[in-house]
Amino acid sequence: MKHIYLIALLFTTSISFAQNDLLGVWFLNQIEVDDVIHPNYYNNTSQFELEFVESSENEGEFDFFGSGPCDSFGGISTASQSTITFSGLNFTLLGPCSNAPEMLFETIYFSIFENQSVPFDFQYVITGENDDQILTITNPVTGDEAVYGRIPNLEELTQTWYLSRIEIPGNPTIEIPVTESPSLTITNDINPLTFKTMAFGDGDCNAFMSDYEVTLNNGNAIQLLDFSPTLAFCTSDYEDEYFSIVGEISNNFSEFEITNNGMTLTMTDLLGARLVFGDEPLSILENEKSALHISLIKNPVASEINLSISQSVNKLNYQIYSIEGKLIKEAHLNSDSINVETLNSGLYFIRFSNNEQQVQTIKFIKQ
Repeated sequence: MKHIYLIALLFTTSISFAQNDLLGVWFLNQIEVDDVIHPNYYNNTSQFELEFVESSENEGEFDFFGSGPCDSFGGISTASQSTITFSGLNFTLLGPCSNAPEMLFETIYFSIFENQSVPFDFQYVITGENDDQILTITNPVTGDEAVYGRIPNLEELTQTWYLSRIEIPGNPTIEIPVTESPSLTITNDINPLTFKTMAFGDGDCNAFMSDYEVTLNNGNAIQLLDFSPTLAFCTSDYEDEYFSIVGEISNNFSEFEITNNGMTLTMTDLLGARLVFGDEPLSILENEKSALHISLIKNPVASEINLSISQSVNKLNYQIYSIEGKLIKEAHLNSDSINVETLNSGLYFIRFSNNEQQVQTIKFIKQ
């Protein structure tokens, strides 16, 4: 059921500006609520836009439109050299459309503007020029802010991250070998059994799947829930430490930060252990030229595994294994898709090979 809130707003500022500076599309960079800064790590589909256009009906008026991943708002505004007045701010709230973290971020974002008296004054300022322009809107009562730029924020949380080092207080730093690529994939996909968002990853010998939650009220934190690893024997120098940090429910509530222009994710748990990830593997193996170069177009999968393959599929065979190592299916690959509709939900391994003794193993989750 839709709920419409009509709020009359007034933005004021102590500086003057050309009205045209406000026109066009702005992308939300970050919000500050209750003195906590929350960068917009959820803009992977150009969500959280705010656009101003000249009204086609009345000279001197602007139409404005804003959005989140689920809900939207808009209205009509007028501007002078120093103020902009929203004659109406209409929120169309459809209710929670997802348990994904961007929905939680939207709720906090909208709280900056909702439930104000009529009329209400907001402070704003535009700084910079061209693509470097920044628009800052401040609620003068609460001090909460929304900061926009002309270019979308590319610092995304929901992607595959590759572990580069582990820092545990009082112990030497564990550097991940450049020939290996342990990972953590944070998705927006909802687990159909638990209705929570899903994550999965791997270490040296084993893989894991998990649900996760993001907390934004008192900071930016993430916690993996129902951590389920495979149980192959492993003598890795880092896998046990990695899995214990992300999987131990008593201390894996981790503050996270994305830095280095979206290239680095840092997670710090309650005991001070720190995982540092990059957005791509540490290096390319020396024998990469002879690798099969197979990847999954989407993971988790529903009824089909869709593949991106660098060579003719007619030369490839595959085997699918359960997390216990049981062979589930094997066949010659005759297309770039594999039907897995009959598989139960869970984590699996698919192993590809060719006549030249080249092998590649990929982990996937069947929804």
